[in-house]
Amino acid sequence: MCFTLTKVKQKGAANYHLHMPVYRYKLVNWISFTLEVLIKFAVTIKSKFKKYNKLKKSIFYHAGCPVCVSAEQDIVTLIGEDNVEIVHLGAEKGRIDEAEKAGIKSVPALVTPNGNVLHINFGASIEDVKA
Repeated sequence: MCFTLTKVKQKGAANYHLHMPVYRYKLVNWISFTLEVLIKFAVTIKSKFKKYNKLKKSIFYHAGCPVCVSAEQDIVTLIGEDNVEIVHLGAEKGRIDEAEKAGIKSVPALVTPNGNVLHINFGASIEDVKA
């Protein structure tokens, strides 16, 4: 057996001591430390993965015109409300620069999670939305 249990008498009470070879003690400590590090790493990766997934939605940009509203309804039906963020550039003028950086030339347009821009129909150019 790897471990030995010895009974030690001390002033009327019996105590038991667990004796383990030094190399086994070091191995147990190393395994314990390694598991602790792996658990911390897994927790960190999981939290970063959650952040990454939250950012990885499709983004649908539109200007509120009838063509855009119709396309919005179709996109939400196809992709699902939880998987797409709707941005009304007529109401959120501050996000026009974000749309231009993504590569949007006209609305309605959909930016996929991997960054591809899909221009849907033609409602208005991004320059018209700026004005």
